Amino acid sequence: MLQHGESQFNVEGKIGGDSPLSPRGQQYANMLPALITDNIGDAPLTVWTSTLQRTIQTASQLPYNKLTWKSLDELDAGVCDGMTYDEIEVGSAVFHSLLPTHEDDLYRQRTLKTLPTGTMTSSTIVIAVVNLIGTSSCDSNRL
Repeated sequence: MLQHGESQFNVEGKIGGDSPLSPRGQQYANMLPALITDNIGDAPLTVWTSTLQRTIQTASQLPYNKLTWKSLDELDAGVCDGMTYDEIEVGSAVFHSLLPTHEDDLYRQRTLKTLPTGTMTSSTIVIAVVNLIGTSSCDSNRL
């Protein structure tokens, strides 16, 4: 399992988004074929990526079958998408004003409170992949 190369948003300190790779991220993508061949030889592989361009660009030089799977995308950062943490902090008063005051709306409160830092963890990705592999067929609606 590999993480995508450095994205332009990583360089700019922004979260989320569908940012392309930075020049350094492209260098990482260019060296991956040799790294993988040196470690596993010519074994046949299938490369799974999210639908985000930085992951597709990272895998672009690999000489293997590639599949994209939307379930591997990071969680949507919502209104914080494409913002820096400083911009999120400045806007926190706005976010706080969006929180409902009714006790019965706890799910929405939790969602809005965790919005700036919500990301998909590697363990969540592994569980999703294991669940997919465990199915007897690969339904295109799940991809």
